Amino acid sequence: MAGKERLHMSGLTPRRAVLRGIAIAPIIGAGGLALAAVPQERPDAELMRLHGRFLDAVAAEQEAYRVFDASRSDADARLVDAAWDATGKVVEEIEHQRATTPAGLAVKALACSWCYGKPGSRYPGELRAQYCTDVRLAIGIVEDLLAMGGAA
Repeated sequence: MAGKERLHMSGLTPRRAVLRGIAIAPIIGAGGLALAAVPQERPDAELMRLHGRFLDAVAAEQEAYRVFDASRSDADARLVDAAWDATGKVVEEIEHQRATTPAGLAVKALACSWCYGKPGSRYPGELRAQYCTDVRLAIGIVEDLLAMGGAA
């Protein structure tokens, strides 16, 4: 009886309480829909921007390697190191972004593959065997994402 009295003291009967909740639901739902309809920046826009920077950095790095391969000079070796460092900085920026789309995940997978070889390459089998199952699974996810395409 105490619960019934509380409902009556609040001025609501159980039926009215239910109906009031039903009446408010569309308002809450409409507000949620209105918020979802607010234009937002393109999903993974920052990752897509970094993808372009990454591809440019990799191209510069590959050119530095090509020059070094022809000259084998210490000066060109320093250029390779600088190009590698520049690519690494872009990869660090990619690392700190949260991917929300398959294209964003593909950018992160491409950056990850750069860490163990050239972008888009498979992880070397002899190194894979040295890792525990969770790392091998993570490598497999990266390779699966790369195989699906999207950011190459």
